[in-house]
Amino acid sequence: MGFFEIMWSFRNIFIGSFVLCFLYPIIVNTRSALNILYCYSCTSAQSGCGDPIDVRLENWKLCTGRRVVEDQCVKLIENVGDTVTVTRGCLSDMLENTLHREEMPSVRRHGYCNNAKSYQDYLMKHESSKTLAMTIMGVFTSQHQSYKRYCFCNDWNGCNDARTTRRLSKTFVTFSALLQIVLLASFS
Repeated sequence: MGFFEIMWSFRNIFIGSFVLCFLYPIIVNTRSALNILYCYSCTSAQSGCGDPIDVRLENWKLCTGRRVVEDQCVKLIENVGDTVTVTRGCLSDMLENTLHREEMPSVRRHGYCNNAKSYQDYLMKHESSKTLAMTIMGVFTSQHQSYKRYCFCNDWNGCNDARTTRRLSKTFVTFSALLQIVLLASFS
């Protein structure tokens, strides 16, 4: 392999790295600016929608509800007695349902899981100060206690599955490695 062929390979690797580092974030931010988000939309009564979700059986659905400032994927976890029910969907679609609209916490940030309003009222009346603080923060949950918790995310399509940050980082690393291999193989 001659000097010019090696330089040609380095040039192509540089171009691939530029595309990966600079153009990929622009494309992702454009998706966010257009407010296009796909989320899982199902309940645990459907096969494959339990916790964790079976991605082979469930598909993403476009968030089509009434537009909100920033649409998010929602995962609702309800524990009543021994039964745990998981409901997944879009924030804009869930806000059309009166039950969710009245129960949903006011603070809806990416990555946060907050208790439903009725559960927060119950805690204020029946729990002591330390247990109350830990439960509201989501640190403490009694196994025998019923609760309803809303979790929010909007960093990528289908983010309301059980695995969140691990999947994104693995996907990004895999994509980066494959791009580098393809660039090296095609221009060597």
